Amino acid sequence: MEALTESQNLQTSLDEERNIYLKLAETGATLYFVIKSLSAVNCMYRFSLTSFLAVFKEALQAKSTSGGKDRIESLVCTLKVLLYESICRSLFKADRLMFALHLVHGMHPEMFNGSEWELLTGQIVTDNMLRRQESQQAMAEKY
Repeated sequence: MEALTESQNLQTSLDEERNIYLKLAETGATLYFVIKSLSAVNCMYRFSLTSFLAVFKEALQAKSTSGGKDRIESLVCTLKVLLYESICRSLFKADRLMFALHLVHGMHPEMFNGSEWELLTGQIVTDNMLRRQESQQAMAEKY
């Protein structure tokens, strides 16, 4: 019975320690999929999991004077900066601002109101153009 209680206590303490790093893990996953989606912009912008993990490990090795949650916040900021710098070195200069905006949208989609993102990416213009073309075709068929 003591072994079972000890096992449960150990599992609880491990869960608590693991949950401390949850924010870092979620941020890392989000960042990875944000940079993975860059290949839709330009087929040359393909980044491997190996290159991402190298940057992630570099961020983990960054020295921090604080501990606990402050250290995790520090690691999250370090990861964002290192990844941004690493990816920007690989992009054409004309696409760096686009990447910055793409990164902000991927990390904080709540900062964009309604269809603001679609407006910035030109999707609204495309939708309006399609509707206009459809209405012109309908008018042409009618008359």
